[in-house]
Amino acid sequence: MTTFLTRIPLGPKGMPWLGSLPAFLADRLGFVRAAAQYGDVVNLSLGPLSGYLVTHPDLIKLVLVDRARTYLKGNSPEALKVFLGDGLVASDGEVWLRQRRIMQPAFHRKAIAGVVSTVVDVVGRTLDELPSQGRIALQPQLNRITMEVAARVFFGSTVRGDAAMIERSSSIAISYLSRRALSPIRVPSTWQTPGNRRFRQAQAELDELIYGIINDRKHTQPDQPDLLDLLIHAEDAETGERLSDRQLRDQVISLFLAGFETTSLALAWTWSLLGQYPNVRAQLYEEVDRVLGSRPPTAEDLSQLRYTRQVIEETLRLYPPIWIFWRTATQPDTLGEYHVPARQRVYLSPLVTHRLPELWDEPDEFRPERFDPELDVRRPRFAYFPFSGGPRQCIGNAFAMMEAQIVLAMMAQRHMYDLDGPAPKPDVGLTLKPDRTVWMRVTPR
Repeated sequence: MTTFLTRIPLGPKGMPWLGSLPAFLADRLGFVRAAAQYGDVVNLSLGPLSGYLVTHPDLIKLVLVDRARTYLKGNSPEALKVFLGDGLVASDGEVWLRQRRIMQPAFHRKAIAGVVSTVVDVVGRTLDELPSQGRIALQPQLNRITMEVAARVFFGSTVRGDAAMIERSSSIAISYLSRRALSPIRVPSTWQTPGNRRFRQAQAELDELIYGIINDRKHTQPDQPDLLDLLIHAEDAETGERLSDRQLRDQVISLFLAGFETTSLALAWTWSLLGQYPNVRAQLYEEVDRVLGSRPPTAEDLSQLRYTRQVIEETLRLYPPIWIFWRTATQPDTLGEYHVPARQRVYLSPLVTHRLPELWDEPDEFRPERFDPELDVRRPRFAYFPFSGGPRQCIGNAFAMMEAQIVLAMMAQRHMYDLDGPAPKPDVGLTLKPDRTVWMRVTPR
């Protein structure tokens, strides 16, 4: 029995001390996908990034749901903590739980249905301002749409005049954080290196915008309470204290960046895939024309835009914006037949599990019909988890799906989009970005 409990999983072999770290850094996606062939639990020897990769849906459920108190998010990387502070993304424990409880009402099903008309209005107005024909770079257009949706719905504000700055500064910050999160050697963030200076400048520009939104709201009363209103007026149940400006800033920047960046990425991958699969695109356009015609979508239409939703779900299977994350064991445990020591890092990769051939037929093919409800129920729950799962499942998952469905449908109503250049490949960091500009040839319908 002792031998069974102390069994160590197999994994790729590598060099002394560094293990397989050089191979991982050379091709992160290729390495992790190949490593999954060693079994349901894989020993990744990656120097300071070492841990176990868990790929089987039942074991993923144990980590995220059944034993969520054993496998905690743990300390976020130092630079991420500096950037996001104690926002919902980077915090843990009681701080995280209190914030989650404050924000949860804004993401209930009824609350989401109540903002559909606002999302439709913002998307329509933003599309009116964007080029309607010719060759366009797709990502900046999608960023403008999702930025404005996040600002209007969450904070009752507009960032139309600041879109270029937000796009530039957030790109610098996210790229910087990605490099540090996946790098075994990190120069202290206090050193005066060019990269550190660029990051601090980007953070300062975003902070100026965020603090301005908070200050404006404190001196105005919104027509309807929104998420920022909830945060400003939230009181600690024991002390009666409200969030400080710094605490408000941490929540706003976390939600704003998460609210626009990941949805924009998902839509960029969606249009890239539709450009490569004309038969899928034709079915999408047929459904949009049949359900909506030329009128704006409503909350009631979303349940009828089934194939549109399936297209987005299949995109998130192939290209989940958060492609890998980890939990840390707080005490010894077992996963399957393997022992997990305390303080062991456990990696979970939606992208890897989403492409396992034992779970998905032709896993690298783009086939939205996989998400037909009748087929979907036959798969294990955690064969698909683009929004994580358990207590720390993304609080905005339902909102993100609603927004993506509306944006995709409204773009399809107005224009045809054809790839005008090579299809992108993944650029791997904290998020899964296209490795090149996605150029589209746009023609009005």
